[in-house]
Parts: sequence; structure tokens; C-alpha cells
Amino acid sequence: MPTSRYYRSQKHLLSLLILCLVLQPVKSAPSSPAADLFTYEELVELYERDSPSEQLQIKLQKLLTTPFVNNQAFEGGTRPLKPHGPSLGRYLRIAQWNIERGLEYEALESVFTDPAKFLSLLDTSKYPDGSPKRETVLEQAASLRQADIIVLNEVDWGIKRTGYRNVIADLANALKMNYAFGTEFIEVDPIALGTEEFEGLESVERKALAEQISIDPARYKGLHGTAILSRFPLVNVRLIPFCTQGYDWYEVEKKGVTKLEKGKRKVSEIAFQQKVSVKSGAADV
Repeated sequence: MPTSRYYRSQKHLLSLLILCLVLQPVKSAPSSPAADLFTYEELVELYERDSPSEQLQIKLQKLLTTPFVNNQAFEGGTRPLKPHGPSLGRYLRIAQWNIERGLEYEALESVFTDPAKFLSLLDTSKYPDGSPKRETVLEQAASLRQADIIVLNEVDWGIKRTGYRNVIADLANALKMNYAFGTEFIEVDPIALGTEEFEGLESVERKALAEQISIDPARYKGLHGTAILSRFPLVNVRLIPFCTQGYDWYEVEKKGVTKLEKGKRKVSEIAFQQKVSVKSGAADV
């Protein structure tokens, strides 16, 4: 698959973060130098040009293969919990969670930092008091709070749907944990960039849709990926893209769906997301 398609595909490559844990204390675990992010103008060029400039292609390749690593929590004194159990003794807990882009960020953060708040956000119609489903969710939340390593997938950075948050950085700061982030793909379709003109629609409808997808170019980064939260310092993190993929989103979907139809689908998704309550997402631990 040519490099020029990486940033267009919403399912281009499943990226692996290889984590080397430091089980013994170390004197220093500095944060790694980060790859440069794209400006809004560069993101537009990545979409509009089948063959972007060589400089942009090099920048893209670096972004897709360079993890962002931050060990400020370790430098600030954070150390592993290494919980203790009656049968296991001291153990290491590792968790994995699909956070669905971080759309319900308030509920997501409360799972780790404020059990009472998380409890208040549970949908009692789906998880009534005393029900097995409710007890299971609360047990899962308690287990997550004891995890020294948490692998997260579907993590946004600088996208309108999640308030332009750097979701992993905000979570790491709230939890006082180190983090690593690897870019899986970059959102550069016209809907995400706010450049879709909705040709073929009446002017009133076109204006309304344009207002719905409008973005803040200064805050838009368009990154989506996989991340690790860790109370251990992260000292050997690598981002390894797969060489092949089983589904070519670019060929099958982008070329096969008209701009108008794609715009309607995307705007419908945006409108639906805006109606989803925090309570409905809080229970998906």
C-alpha cells in the first residue's frame, strides 16, 4: 500500500507498541523526543494531493513510526502499586480498554480518580442497584484502579469529536501516570477537516451542514491511535506498523462512496454522538 494512502485510511494499519518494563528502580527515564505534528494547512494538502511533497511524506512516515513518550510522572515520584493478594502475594496487574476515542472523557477519568462520581454516572435503567451487571461493572472499575499498566486503543488527539483533547496526556496527568502514544492514522477527510462543501444540496441545508462540521484549525491535530498508561517508567517503546493489512479502506470505501453520501453518513454520526449521554458511556468499563 503506497505511503500516500496511510493518512487517508481509517483502518490502515494496526500499530503495536512494544513496552519494555523496568521492574527495578532506575535513576532516570527521560521522555522521548516527539515527532512534529502537522499544521492544518499540511493536513489539507495530505488529503487533496495524491502525491504530497517529499518533505510531507517524510514527516508523515516519522509520525507513523515514532511514539510519543512522557515519563514526567516517574520523575515526579510515581511508583508502581504492585497490589497484594492473599493467594498470589504481590502481583502485577495489566489491563486493556477500548475507550472509544475518549468520547465520554468525564466518565472515563472518573473510573480511575473518583469512584463516587463514576457510580453516580451509571445508568440505573441498564445497571439497577443490586443487579449482577452493576456489580460486574463496579468490580471491573476497581480492578482498573489497581492496574499498573493500562493499554488503551481508539485514543484521540486533537479531534473535534473529543473536544480537541490530547486524551492520553489528560488522562496521564489526572492519574499521575507515565504514557506512550502511537499514531495509527490521521483524520484528513473533508468532513473531519471541515472543508466539505456538500455540493448538490440546497444552499440552506448546505450551510447548516457546513456549520455542523466547522472546526478550529489552530486546535485540530487529527491523530488517532493506541496508548499505554504506566506507573513504571517507559524506557524502550517502539511503534511497529504492520506491513500488510486485510482491508483496504481507501480502495473499497473512499473511492466507492460519493462525497455527498459520505457527508450525510458522517454528519449523521456526529449528530448522534452529540446526543449520547455521559451516563450511557459510563458503564462500558
